[in-house]
Amino acid sequence: MKVGIFGGDLFWSNHPYEVFNFYQKIKTELGHASLILFKDDIRLNKIFSGSEKFYFDKNIYTQCEDLIVVKNWQDFYRLSAKFDLIYTSCKLVPKTRQVSSIRKHLKCKVCVWDVPGVDILVDSQYFASKWIVKGQMWKEYLLNAPRTDKLVTEKQIKIDICPAFMRYVNKNLVNPTMSKNEFFKKYNLDFKKRTLLIAPSNPGSHKDSFNENLKLINLVGDLFLNNEFQIILKTYPHDYVFYENEKQYTGVYKRKNFLDKSMPQYKFLQDSIKSKIKVIESQHHHEAILYSDFLYNMSGSSLSWETYYSNCQSFSIGLEKQKFYNQLSYLPDFCFPDDIFNINFINDSFLKYNIINLMNDNFVKKDKKSKKRYFE
Repeated sequence: MKVGIFGGDLFWSNHPYEVFNFYQKIKTELGHASLILFKDDIRLNKIFSGSEKFYFDKNIYTQCEDLIVVKNWQDFYRLSAKFDLIYTSCKLVPKTRQVSSIRKHLKCKVCVWDVPGVDILVDSQYFASKWIVKGQMWKEYLLNAPRTDKLVTEKQIKIDICPAFMRYVNKNLVNPTMSKNEFFKKYNLDFKKRTLLIAPSNPGSHKDSFNENLKLINLVGDLFLNNEFQIILKTYPHDYVFYENEKQYTGVYKRKNFLDKSMPQYKFLQDSIKSKIKVIESQHHHEAILYSDFLYNMSGSSLSWETYYSNCQSFSIGLEKQKFYNQLSYLPDFCFPDDIFNINFINDSFLKYNIINLMNDNFVKKDKKSKKRYFE
């Protein structure tokens, strides 16, 4: 059976080797595989100036012995006739560059792998014939998701680790996670202090939520700094490619900062926040989750789910007011794992009252057993 792994037209700066690591996994399992990328993909062409807040080694991709380069979607569709199966992310393209009728034009079956969010439950169900999901709950969600043609069967679904999460558990990768010593040394962090990671909502949406929470960042910062904490910050992955050339087939997708469109959100926040913070480079996403004690997850996003792989505790403010809380209109009626991964503070007064208990570990840690079904 001839198998290909396709990188699509969407690059994530927080896990730049996701496609390559998945290619290596499949090649190890089958003994052979091809890696397919667009000619203009940033992973093949990026030249770093040294001022970027993200990094990867493009030679990992360009020197791959099994690399196949295609010019456009039509070229990819023609190539697909030579394969029996192509693996790709369930999120193939940015929202601004959607392609129509993928299933209609592909000449082979497609298996999609899961991403950290809920995307595998949306578009991929209409162009894929096989799915790799994060855990048992996602399998149940997919089996019950509405489809226009036919139901998904259990035989079409495999439970396996989300490729974007591989760095949490696997050291046999091209870029394993740094040790805590290496991470703290890089960002000049103090081992004697506990660490708070601030993760704002993405800069192109959740505007009301962000405006409401912006004033709380300084409050949170003051509360934690007064209790012997240090603060690091990581913004949305597409914020980090703010200065890159965004065009079709590059994989680059920007999210403009709605408060100041002249600069990325991480720069805006670094200039705006009174508390002393350190901006983490995007590719150190996993280390930030692994080595932080607390995560202030401003929008209550799926980032909190990743704390499953660490001892980090996530908290959010006003999570129950978010439009995506517990359900989304285009998906079946079910609950996301938000409540078992986030401690939810209703407002800033409640936060002030309870934050000391949180920092002193008087809050009961969430039961890992209840989380297991989502990720195993």
